[in-house]
Amino acid sequence: TKVGNQKRRFMANAKGVKELKERTPVRRDIPVGLSLNKQNLADFRPQAAAFPNAEFVYLRENDFQLFDPAANLESLRVLDLSQNFLVGSVQFLPMIPRIRHLYLTGNSIDSFQGFHDLNELETLCVSCNRIASFEGLGMLPSLRVLSVNNNLIPDFKFFPFLPSLYILNVHGNPLCDAEDYRKLAVAVSSPNLHRLDGQEVTPGEREDAKQLRGKVAFCITEGLVAEAGKNVQDRAEAFLLEKQKETTRNHSLMLHHIAMTGSRVEGDPITLEVCLQDRRPLQERRQNKFHSNQIFPVELTVQGEARQVLVVGSMNKWKEPLEMERCTEGDAVFFQITLYLPPGEYEYRYIVDGEEKVSENLKTVSKHNQGVCNIYQVTEITSEVETECPTTLLHIRWLKSNVHGGFDLIDGVNTLAYTPTFEDEGSCLRAEVLSYIGGQFEALVFDITEPISCGVPKALALEFDGPPQQGLPVKVSTRYSGGQEGSSTFQWFRNLADGKPPVSLETDPLSNSYTPTEQDVGYPLRVVYTPCRSDGVTGEPLEATSAVVVPAVPVTKSLTIIGECVEGGTLTVEGEFEWTSPEACLFTWYRREPDGTLTKVSDGSATYAVGAADCDRPLVAEVTPVGPTGAKGEPAQCTTPPVTCGPPAFHSVSLSGSPVEGKALTLSLIYSGGRPGPHLLQWLRKPLTSAAAPVVVFSETSPQPSLSYLCQLADVGSTLAAKVVPVREDGVRGEPVVVESAVVIAGTPAVTSVALVPQPRKGPG
Repeated sequence: TKVGNQKRRFMANAKGVKELKERTPVRRDIPVGLSLNKQNLADFRPQAAAFPNAEFVYLRENDFQLFDPAANLESLRVLDLSQNFLVGSVQFLPMIPRIRHLYLTGNSIDSFQGFHDLNELETLCVSCNRIASFEGLGMLPSLRVLSVNNNLIPDFKFFPFLPSLYILNVHGNPLCDAEDYRKLAVAVSSPNLHRLDGQEVTPGEREDAKQLRGKVAFCITEGLVAEAGKNVQDRAEAFLLEKQKETTRNHSLMLHHIAMTGSRVEGDPITLEVCLQDRRPLQERRQNKFHSNQIFPVELTVQGEARQVLVVGSMNKWKEPLEMERCTEGDAVFFQITLYLPPGEYEYRYIVDGEEKVSENLKTVSKHNQGVCNIYQVTEITSEVETECPTTLLHIRWLKSNVHGGFDLIDGVNTLAYTPTFEDEGSCLRAEVLSYIGGQFEALVFDITEPISCGVPKALALEFDGPPQQGLPVKVSTRYSGGQEGSSTFQWFRNLADGKPPVSLETDPLSNSYTPTEQDVGYPLRVVYTPCRSDGVTGEPLEATSAVVVPAVPVTKSLTIIGECVEGGTLTVEGEFEWTSPEACLFTWYRREPDGTLTKVSDGSATYAVGAADCDRPLVAEVTPVGPTGAKGEPAQCTTPPVTCGPPAFHSVSLSGSPVEGKALTLSLIYSGGRPGPHLLQWLRKPLTSAAAPVVVFSETSPQPSLSYLCQLADVGSTLAAKVVPVREDGVRGEPVVVESAVVIAGTPAVTSVALVPQPRKGPG
């Protein structure tokens, strides 16, 4: 037994297995395995039982006809069974589920059956066997090296998509007899393929193979054999059609034609053509039609008896004539066929018992150089709204290839036409028509494109997002095609009137927005969009013109109220504005009442004097900005806290008038201290010659007491005094205020009234 410590692994021959197991401790950090080459072994079960955790096993040049470890070898990573006598298909693969490197060269294996579900397999060598087909080889996601040299494989039929394949060896197989087998091998392999039969894949081979991806590669894996001197694309189209015709022959709808027209370039629409024949009995196909808003039923009928009636036309590219069904209704005999076709104009003619027939009234010359024919116009049918969704229908969907060799659904595309985007670049598109009868899926037909290539950078649309306005950024929206968009540029101009040349505006050339200035007001803007691909290639520019730039609408950016929010104080509202000045603004002051309503208290001034009525109420300053042209912006408001009240008080109290008998004295005063309550007012007479207390001659308690008093005769020789006590709404009293008049003097003698008492009476006689 030799132990290669320098290689950090254990190796044992057949004689030393037991001894090695007993004497050598197993270290978990060192791979454990067996090297049992050239030991004439035919049964591995004893070794498998002794080393169930072996990570590598070398069994080259032994006598194995059947490899059966009798137990799963979960730890096995490398197995070499080259140059043994294995025959048929490999049966032991489920017992080595985590194998990474498998060598089976030089046996008599004749099938790939069972080579699937090996997700960790990286290397598979099955050269020099008797394998005659790729059938059975599954999608092995981690496989990097596949060697099938010197087998009997005639073509790439059943070749799976191997996403990680880096090295492929197929020389020595009949498939290599094809002149362009390398191109075919690259086409059906992953784009990651780097070496083929010992030689690097050249850029030219990769570019040639790119044209075969999609439909051609699919058909090759389905059994298409490329022939020298024949167009492989045409052969793939015919192969796929015939294969699907055969598949649908026993279904309700038989395919006669399917193809996609249009360039395979991003931004150019691709349209699906299809011709399906309804092969159900006449009454069934009339009563239970396939519903679709894209493909519509067409009934062609020829009246009269005949041995055979055919129809040929552009619905299937003037290829194989379609046989019509002989039908009877009562005594009438006719031939009928129901086709499902997209809207459009179709040429056709009948062949009755071998003789071509064309309606004389409707005959025309074929646009496809097919002689005289008739025309049938298929139009869209708008069905009435149905109470229930139809269950017999045709459904269209589009898919694009992914990196795993499958196809992903393109959401929301259920029409006959699809325009590839830059996201589709490098992918192959697949258009499908699915048929359902009674809600049950019945059949599917499809066509596949070559990889979509990026087109010339193209500006498909350029639109302003809205009318331009001074001071506000205006943007343009674009629609681009032509690969991954790079540094597309925008040039902005101000279009002047009277034929004057436009003014170029200074902007960031990569920006799709511009902020108009005062100089732009009254003029339209023009923008020129030049599309540019990520590799620097540019396309034709596209331009758009806006409406006339309108003046800016003034905006209030901020408001502040300064001053003391107390009764008797003065408040001023100040603000920061755009496109206007404070002098041009409109100011309004409001008082917010307890019920939330606003009472206007001042208009036209930025300053407001706080009054008693404002106590305990917030004040609201509203400012409406006005621009130079008179345009008004949105009003903005700023609110104070509730106004603080002072104590109830009267100010500037004085008496006016003459203290003369018969004349009136008037009291003047100013109140502060909140909302007034019932003030107390007294008029007092104060004799000059007596120490007696003043006499109250008038008293009133009211929020608005009478402020005038008429001097009486009894007041002559005395002074009069007015005493007022301020009272707030909540009952709080302030300091009383007294104001006194001069001495009341007598008035000028005067007769104010004369009367005879009693009234004279007429005497006797």
